[in-house]
Amino acid sequence: MKLTMMMWLAVAAVVLAGCGHDGMDGGMASMQEEIDGVRLENGRHERVVQAAVSLPEVMADLVHHEQAMTGTMSHMEGAMRMMSHCSGGGMAAMMDVMNQMRATMPAHRAALEATADLASAQSEVGRHTGVVTDMMAMMERALPDAGCM
Repeated sequence: MKLTMMMWLAVAAVVLAGCGHDGMDGGMASMQEEIDGVRLENGRHERVVQAAVSLPEVMADLVHHEQAMTGTMSHMEGAMRMMSHCSGGGMAAMMDVMNQMRATMPAHRAALEATADLASAQSEVGRHTGVVTDMMAMMERALPDAGCM
């Protein structure tokens, strides 16, 4: 009887360990997908704004960009929760980038609202794209160091 109980406990431990590992790997894979998604959205936003012919067109795309980024940030936060058992230094670095991203979007809106002409708006979007591109590179470099095993 004791041997059977020990065997079941061992099987349960293996299954639970496997589930935990899958969850953490899933979090890392999900985070990479979201990083890729941010890059795609950022590029789309820049292309649309560079092709725009008026400030109202830029502001209309900003609404689309903000909605897309809000969804992506939500998914990134979900991926971070899936990686909650990870303990490497990369986790802190990714949290720092997430905090920077939360501040970047309102700052981008404020900067676009303050622009006086299309060329200034296009310049701001180019600046924003560069900042977000750098943040995604930092996030991607931190991901392997998240300490998920």
